[in-house]
This record gives sequence, structure tokens and C-alpha cells, in this order.
Amino acid sequence: MRQKMLFLFNIKAGTSAIRPKVGDIINIFTKGGYDVLAHASQDADDIEAFIKERGREFDIVVVCGGDGSLNDTINGLMVLDNPPPLGYIPTGTMNDFAASHHLNNNMLVAANDIVTGELTYTDIGCFNDRYFSYVAAFGAFTDVAYDTPQASKNLFGKSAYIFEGIKRLPMLSSYHVKIECAQLAAEGEYIFGMASNAVTVGGFKINKKPTISMDDGYFEVVLVKKGISDFFNAQMMLHALVQGVENNKFITYARTKKVKLSFNEPVSWTLDGEFGGDVREAEVSCIKKKLKIYVPARPIVPVEA
Repeated sequence: MRQKMLFLFNIKAGTSAIRPKVGDIINIFTKGGYDVLAHASQDADDIEAFIKERGREFDIVVVCGGDGSLNDTINGLMVLDNPPPLGYIPTGTMNDFAASHHLNNNMLVAANDIVTGELTYTDIGCFNDRYFSYVAAFGAFTDVAYDTPQASKNLFGKSAYIFEGIKRLPMLSSYHVKIECAQLAAEGEYIFGMASNAVTVGGFKINKKPTISMDDGYFEVVLVKKGISDFFNAQMMLHALVQGVENNKFITYARTKKVKLSFNEPVSWTLDGEFGGDVREAEVSCIKKKLKIYVPARPIVPVEA
């Protein structure tokens, strides 16, 4: 019996390269045994609303777009009692979630991997009453992703974020934060903080710890302290961040299932690179293996006699 697929796509994601590929993608799914309902997103809230309304009718939901489209899809799926598995064809600029799951950036290959791949579980983050796929962050540069013009992203790729970030260096401010979790209690002035379970954030490898996993129920919480006032210290901080150095003079670190952060004033957050709201209190938790997702099939390794 043929399965029903809901195929959602954002024709504005990244370089809009999906436009000439839609027919080929649907053909791959049809040949793979699916009856496909294709839906092109009409506005920022359309994907999430459509899944909430129609998602229960399908055996699989596939989204083609960037991290923002994926975030909308996850928030739609999470309200369903028994959400169908997710397939993801990444077409955005960063695609951090896709990189962490080893999804292919070639749209036709990614579509075929959904048909021939295997199901695995992925953790989902919860930020107050909103869900996210791989990162919740506040502070320095977190608004770069949604403030950088799309034309610049298309032209420069991830370098566009660097250019935009450099422009903001003179305007960095700190936030008084109280951090509470099972592994850590701290309070102080911080310029940046994030909870993430991804291998890359903003297209760059962060925290090279082998323990980072998308299905273990834990987030890596990283906060950067105030006082990085010169290039040398900034370089040392970035090195510590990338290498996963814990709790040095620049970094406060915790590996935890749940964390609460309290601020003296409303602070803007980003969820998966999209604006997540201004809050004085943020409860961020990791929901272990909450969603099924198709990933490329792993090669069968022959057993030696």
C-alpha cells in the first residue's frame, strides 16, 4: 500500500534553487512509493499552521528549506499526538541540523536518501513554550542570522554572517545572567550564551567533544563571559569554544538536560537562527528522542569470518 507524504517547501530559502528541482524531487518520491501532496509555503507561519491542520493525515512529512523552515515544521509536528517521521532536504545557507545528521546538501540526493534511508530518533529542544531543532542562543551576534539580508547570504554564503558580525563588534553589550541547572549554579555578566546539541552552529564547528550527540537527551550549555576586550583574548575565547574547553576564564560550560536562565531585563533570543522573542526568564530543556527522522542508510560492513 502506498504511503501518504506531505511535501512542504520554501521557494525563498537560500538561493531559491529548489524552483527548478520540485518536479524531480516529487518524481523521486512517487517512484519510491509515496502519494505526494506538495505545498509551497506562502508566508512565515504557513508551514507550521499547515502541519497543525493537516499533518495527522500523512505517514511522513518532508520539508525542503533552511533552518527556519525546519523550525516551523518541528513546531507543527510537536503538537500532534503521534507525529509522523520527518524528512529534511536542506536548502538554506547554514543547515546546521542537516550537517549534524549527515544529510546531503544536494537536493536530489537528499530526496533519494529519504526514500532509501533509515529512521533514527532525534532530540528536540524546548524553549519556554516554543520548540527548536538544535540551538537556542542569546547575546553577541545571535541576531546576525535573521538580520543579514538574504541577498548577502546568497552572494557570500556563511561569510555574509561574518561581515555582519564584524560590523557589530563595537556594539557588544553584556547581560547579567543567573544560571541554574543540575550540574551548575552561577551568576555573572555574559555577552553570549547558547544551549545546543549540534556539531555545527552558524555553519562553523563548535565544541569538538566526541560526547556531543543529537539523541542523548543532553544539551551543551555554553556561556561567554564579559571582559573580552581585545583581539588576543577574543582568539583565545574562540579557541576554547571550538575545542570544548570547560569553565575557563572565558567560558562557563554545562552538559545538562534542562537549564533555567534569568535576566534583569528582557533579552532577545534566537531559535535555530530565527527570532525567538524577548524574555526575562528562559527554561530550556532537551526532550530525548522525541522525533523520528530519515537519515542516509549506513553502509553494511561485512563481518569477517
